[in-house]
Amino acid sequence: MARRRIENHRGGDLLLASVPVGKVEKNDGSTTEVARRRAEDRGDIEDSGGGFLNREYVPIGNKKNNKARGNIFNLNRGVVSILCIAVVGAVFAEHSRRSSSACSRQAQANDEQPEREREEARIADGLGIKTDESGSIGAMDEVRQSRPDNWQKYGWSNMKTHFDCRRRAKDKTKAMHTEEDWKVFIETYERTNRNYSFDDPVKPTEGYSIDDEHNIQPWRPGYSDHGGRGLFASRDLKKGELVHVGANSDFVVPDADTFREYIFSLGAISVEKACDMLSWCWTQEDKDEVLRIRCSMNIAILMNTGSGSQANVGPKWDDDPDARFYAKRDIKKDEEILMDYSIYDTNYAKVGLKEIEIE
Repeated sequence: MARRRIENHRGGDLLLASVPVGKVEKNDGSTTEVARRRAEDRGDIEDSGGGFLNREYVPIGNKKNNKARGNIFNLNRGVVSILCIAVVGAVFAEHSRRSSSACSRQAQANDEQPEREREEARIADGLGIKTDESGSIGAMDEVRQSRPDNWQKYGWSNMKTHFDCRRRAKDKTKAMHTEEDWKVFIETYERTNRNYSFDDPVKPTEGYSIDDEHNIQPWRPGYSDHGGRGLFASRDLKKGELVHVGANSDFVVPDADTFREYIFSLGAISVEKACDMLSWCWTQEDKDEVLRIRCSMNIAILMNTGSGSQANVGPKWDDDPDARFYAKRDIKKDEEILMDYSIYDTNYAKVGLKEIEIE
């Protein structure tokens, strides 16, 4: 027979009468006859839920003590009820605070949503993707995460076409990349090529370490009439002064397969970032006279090209594998830094990025 005891503060026992002793039901909810007979033999009564309550009691003291114990029991129940109400109130207050914060974040996201949708609509239009009536792109995530057939054989031009990069190249209002943007570039490459890691203490938004003392280069980013974003002298520069060291700024991609994997991995995150990196990579011979794929992972890549007399920086000799650029003349502070890149032989086919026919 089921019994339950509660110890009071004096060490005595209170027996809770009418303790549920269980029930047995069929699938249709009726109580089996066997269970009912057993309950009747014990003198049990049926509760409102269809179970049975035991009616037996055990003497535990005189009536006066029982009354005192009952009062204490009721008092304890009151304290527990107050505590429960306090806990529920605190939980409700925290839930309200979090809901309010979530609403604020959602409101901010809603304000940014139209701009994101317009940008995605522009990209989708270039890729030939249909949008819904509101202009939003349900298929954009699929575009960013999927890879085309034969992507492992894509050449540099094929990737530019796939991501519609030529349209982005014409956009002269592109924003400067933030530290978070550069973090995406860097971490995506480190995941692609686990044998390489970037450890320059200078932030990519500031440039790179131009020497072993981690001094930065004498220029800063800004907006240019030549190509939207550009680099400008942060102070007056004298003719012959070292302005840039490519060996400290650039990194070599080991092969075309790694390069394709990197670009398509970036494209799954951001089409714009994939296009930027395609524009920020080139081919150049190393010290062993082997043509390699080179890229830059900091603002040094924003140095625009200038032909002929426009170029105010350049190497002392064209085949310098370290790509040291010196001031070709005196350069005034805030003057744009321009380099004539036509001296380099950029040949993507020779490094395994030859354009292929796509049906």
